Amino acid sequence: MERQKFDEVIQVTVLHIAKGLMARHPSMSWRLDWEDKLFQEYEKQRLAIRNKMQLPPDLSEHRIDRHKIASAMALAILNVRPIDPKSDTSAGARLANEFLAITSGGAIVWRFVVEGIKKNRPKDAPKYVSTRFGFPPSSDCPYSTHACKMLHHHPDGGGDLVLANMFFLLEACHLRTVESKHPQIDPTLDEIKQASV
Repeated sequence: MERQKFDEVIQVTVLHIAKGLMARHPSMSWRLDWEDKLFQEYEKQRLAIRNKMQLPPDLSEHRIDRHKIASAMALAILNVRPIDPKSDTSAGARLANEFLAITSGGAIVWRFVVEGIKKNRPKDAPKYVSTRFGFPPSSDCPYSTHACKMLHHHPDGGGDLVLANMFFLLEACHLRTVESKHPQIDPTLDEIKQASV
């Protein structure tokens, strides 16, 4: 991803999510040079994922899909830890980087889905644009809390491709939720897959 595109993605996902986090935990702040470090780590993670894909030479310029982009971003956030909780010892502050990683990854996936729907099904786009990425319901506490705890104890997320698969499953679950609220919309998963970057 070019730096300019990376900065655009950061603006509408990471910074937007972090603003809400920091409003709830005012003592938190950004670490020094976090944006440059995050870009470098993202590129490192993205290249590692690409190398694992073992593409034939004629597909060497093939892009990775949105779930792997989200995974690379989440892992970059987990490794760089751009938010410094400072003296705040609350659970929310301690898990701030994990929350930022999981929600930013989800927001990145959803952004690509919405852009694909805008391109392929413009009449249906407003129903998707008006929906933010959400997590599935959980019986005892929010799903995002479970995911944050898992990432806190296993900062590699179980591996980049496992994390990418988690984002794929979260996307499928969220699509079902949106479609159930708007039953006249029924994009197939094949159409959604075509929205990959």
